[in-house]
Amino acid sequence: MDPNDKFSTDPVPVDPSEPAVPVSYPIKTLEELESRSYFNSFHFPFNKASVSLPPAGNGPLADRPRILVCHDLSGGYSDDRWVQGGANADAYAIWHWYLTDVFVYFSHNLVTLPPPCWTNTGHKHGVKVLGTFIAEWDEGRVIAAKLVSTKENAQMYAERLAELAIALGFDGWLLNMEVSFDVGLIPNLKEFVSHLTNTMHSLMPGSLVIWYDSVTVDGNLCWQNQLNESNKPFFDICDGIYVNYSWKEDYPKLSADVAGDRKHDVYMGIDVFGRGTYGGGGWDTNVALDVLKKDDVSASIFAPGWIYETKQPPDFQTAQNRWWGLVEKSWGISQNHPQVLPFYSNFDQGHGYHFAIEGGQVSSSPWNNISSQGSQPFLEISGDLSAKSIQVLVDFKEASYSGGGNITFKGILEDNAYFTTCLFKSELFWGDLPVHFTYSVKSDESSLIGLYLEFSSDMKEKKSVLLASLGKAALTMKEISSKFTEVIEPSRVTMPEAGPGWVVQESSIAMNGYTLTGIHAMCYRSKSENELRLKSSLAPSPTDYFAILGDITVKTSAQSSNFPPSTSWLVEGQYIKWSSGSQGSKTLSVKVVWSLKDGDASLFPKYNIFVERLANQEVREPMQTLSGEKEYLGVAFVKAFYVSDLAVPPETSNLKFIIQVCGADGACQKVDDSPSFLLPAEGYRAQLALLASGCKASLLEPQQAAFSAEKPGFAEIGRGRRDLQDFANIASTKDLVNSGKLVGIIRREVRSKYAVLGASASQKMLLKASPAFSILNSQRDNPNPFGCSARAKPRNGLVFCASKGANSRALTGVVFQPFEEVKKELMLVPSAPQVSLARQKYVDESEAALNEQINVEYNMSYVYHALYAYFDRDNVALKGLAKFFKESSQEEREHAEKLMEYQNKRGGRVKLQCMLMPSSEFDHAEKGDALYAMELALSLEKLTNEKLLNLHAVASQKNDVHLIDFIESEFLSEQVEAIRKISEYVAQLRRVGKGHGVWHFDQMLLHEEEEVVA
Repeated sequence: MDPNDKFSTDPVPVDPSEPAVPVSYPIKTLEELESRSYFNSFHFPFNKASVSLPPAGNGPLADRPRILVCHDLSGGYSDDRWVQGGANADAYAIWHWYLTDVFVYFSHNLVTLPPPCWTNTGHKHGVKVLGTFIAEWDEGRVIAAKLVSTKENAQMYAERLAELAIALGFDGWLLNMEVSFDVGLIPNLKEFVSHLTNTMHSLMPGSLVIWYDSVTVDGNLCWQNQLNESNKPFFDICDGIYVNYSWKEDYPKLSADVAGDRKHDVYMGIDVFGRGTYGGGGWDTNVALDVLKKDDVSASIFAPGWIYETKQPPDFQTAQNRWWGLVEKSWGISQNHPQVLPFYSNFDQGHGYHFAIEGGQVSSSPWNNISSQGSQPFLEISGDLSAKSIQVLVDFKEASYSGGGNITFKGILEDNAYFTTCLFKSELFWGDLPVHFTYSVKSDESSLIGLYLEFSSDMKEKKSVLLASLGKAALTMKEISSKFTEVIEPSRVTMPEAGPGWVVQESSIAMNGYTLTGIHAMCYRSKSENELRLKSSLAPSPTDYFAILGDITVKTSAQSSNFPPSTSWLVEGQYIKWSSGSQGSKTLSVKVVWSLKDGDASLFPKYNIFVERLANQEVREPMQTLSGEKEYLGVAFVKAFYVSDLAVPPETSNLKFIIQVCGADGACQKVDDSPSFLLPAEGYRAQLALLASGCKASLLEPQQAAFSAEKPGFAEIGRGRRDLQDFANIASTKDLVNSGKLVGIIRREVRSKYAVLGASASQKMLLKASPAFSILNSQRDNPNPFGCSARAKPRNGLVFCASKGANSRALTGVVFQPFEEVKKELMLVPSAPQVSLARQKYVDESEAALNEQINVEYNMSYVYHALYAYFDRDNVALKGLAKFFKESSQEEREHAEKLMEYQNKRGGRVKLQCMLMPSSEFDHAEKGDALYAMELALSLEKLTNEKLLNLHAVASQKNDVHLIDFIESEFLSEQVEAIRKISEYVAQLRRVGKGHGVWHFDQMLLHEEEEVVA
């Protein structure tokens, strides 16, 4: 079913807590923001970005003129709101990421949260992604007044915004306050901006908060169109200013002079729609860019979706490439790829008319999902004069090796000629290990593609290497071989069974001490040596050329994907909902979730989801698929996928959901080896005939056993969420039971003689039932295991009948069988040396949340250490405050180490992140340094408490009792005490002001322990 039919044009779900097709949506009121209700939404886990910035993108932006792209397409949340993808093959996308430094997702909602597809793809290309907070019009003025009504309110809402950015994985905020303020509230507005900036920096080094040129320091809504003294106070307390569009030619230079060393943090606005913008926007956007580049400031391009919305001719692909080509001509390239290994690109733009996996087409339906976008090529065409008739394009109608994209080369190529086009520009330093290049090609018989690599050394020595296609053509053609330092033939060539016509070639190269600067595709033709000798005396003749480049992988041997066996994963279904369809069919909605028991799940950034409909087993065993195929449902970038209204034919007995795991190098686990989840079809619970009239039993939630029979009329009793009434209508089947067939079938299905007697879902002990009571009893003298209709109902599990007649003996012989249970656990003991042996019931979400808390504690320690260094200076000399912050720094470090010890104890893996250098200056014009520092400490302690509560919530959600106890006993009480203590310090410092009282307060801190001892 088309997910675009699920909601109205309003992106906000009617009830966000109810299961539905996952969507991205904004927060529209301060009440929603304050209450943190977004985190209770069913959609929240799906909206987490899964791709992190590469190491080079984690720190501050490069000190050069930058390009910020502000995305505004029909109000936002259109095709991109469907987190799992939509069905519009012509959906809007941006693929010129190499020209961009910062991407802002904009809409006119109060809090605009970027859909994860933009964050994932931006991060993949090294681009920081920001959300938007906007207040506008009369409604916005009321909101803004409440936002900054008090300093505490300003800080609280700033912390809520920071929490959202951290939780969803995007990199900061654009603040657009397009309302006027009472001048008395401006200090609180500045506190809001400052506190948000500092909080973001402490929690996410390298994050950004950018102020929009709107309200001035006197509270008036008056766009300055430049940086000046009216808006500079806001610029000074955040990471940059987005200047309004109506600037004049000399304004960029004036703004640069005001900004001083921070001139690259001034982003001069350009409205591509041309509304009052310098140069007129549209196809003349580069006119404004030329002025900004000359004056050495940055640019902010608003609404490049103008190309898409105004349907610029001849088509979107051509017009978009042409428009961004003008931007590149004016500005140059901002990002290089690849930056790190492994590197993979399938040239997918995030939309298409089909979908392929390793050469095999798994779907012919139109689709869109920007998260699926691969690393985008530069496609800068070059070559010799004889090769200008080759077209290079992404052709969505041609075959794809992976996803829905490709690079297609077609045209005329003369004999002995070649053609090159740039794919990627890089600055990747080569290490000691050989690097493997793998690429897939589909072409006509004589059209060949090789990879042409450029290298340079520290001594400026340049080398060029051709990774030739299969065959000797490149070696025998002097026109080609003479152009390169080395020509390398493929070391391995494979032809995937799933993708007829595709050829996958692998070559290895060692270039120790060199830097890879470029990857190019080279087109040439195959000719035998005799043909070349024959042609050498003749004029070249043009020949049709056609080839498709499917994907490219660059990695070392150690970076090849190593997929855990399917038994290493836990897969389950949640929110199962069945609905009746036509002619006995049903539809199913279910959330499928999975986690890796042991190991690092972050190595697997993507999962392909399939479903297999298994046939009725009344006459077949083992299970068979109804259609003989596995249906592709979609792709997931988090470890969850929501299946909505899946059609289930009436003859379906089970649904098998398969999670195909994909590695960072583009490789995918074989579908048959992938983890899966088996869900019996609701309604396939026909009555099972037993022996005597009037006996009934029901299988109740959460019993998981399944029973089936081979004869027509006998049906499976599957697992389900509803009571299975009329489990056994009595029929005349004495011969079947006495022959042992029914008992044998049940024994095969249940696989043991054990039944869970009233056990809760969390209990794992198995109880062995007495033969007089067991459904598996096959004694001829007792053919009726359920000899009456009287029932006794435990809290969970099976409903059992009290027996009469031959089966009326008392229930005896119920014994615990521990070694039977140990067998199961023994099979789960990992054998791989890198896998923890101690890990048990410790899910990935808890491990990730604990690592996040470790890094929060270290960042806190880092900031406190900076405060210690400041107050310990000879020209500050507040030794009591220095002592306080030094001890606080040590305490936070001890907290981090305690968390690390716990992580190791539970079998997790500690993952430390980089920390950005904190500020070294803490003086404040209005508050003074002591009060400002203590207020900063208070905000940090509150944020730490929030993060601890988030960690506690994750532990509670995952029923991790040990982690809950650890957090409560070791941290929460201490954190509340710290907040109380620092709150009192803030209150005292506010009373004493900035004068002599600060010295007395400092002395109190210095001698505090001495007074306690005395």
